[in-house]
Amino acid sequence: MAFTQVFVQPQLWTEFSFFAFGGEDGVVNESVAPGVIWKFKELRVHLSVIFASVEDLTLTIDAIQGTAYDTLFLSTAMQNVYDLHYFPPLSEGMLMLSDDVIVFNLSMASGVNIVGVNVLGWAVKG
Repeated sequence: MAFTQVFVQPQLWTEFSFFAFGGEDGVVNESVAPGVIWKFKELRVHLSVIFASVEDLTLTIDAIQGTAYDTLFLSTAMQNVYDLHYFPPLSEGMLMLSDDVIVFNLSMASGVNIVGVNVLGWAVKG
């Protein structure tokens, strides 16, 4: 097995905020892909009504390197939750390659609810 080198040169970063929402009895199946090297800093999820049944929120990295590198890095039950804030374990943000994608999935089949997903991070300028 050989490692592939990925060179990340010093860059200037600009903040971004991605927002998506799902309506009544819908499904949130969104992804964040700025198309440049970027850092995932924070996830905020807000529900208008607490789920009465167990609904799972999952975040998966769809890696540029291929499916062997795809990673499920958050899976949490949203029952009895109004707000969820997730911070990656690295204080400077989780470094992502240019074609890495974070995919958000939340089923809302159990009842009427409005959900908003906000992703904060930095993307390379230029």
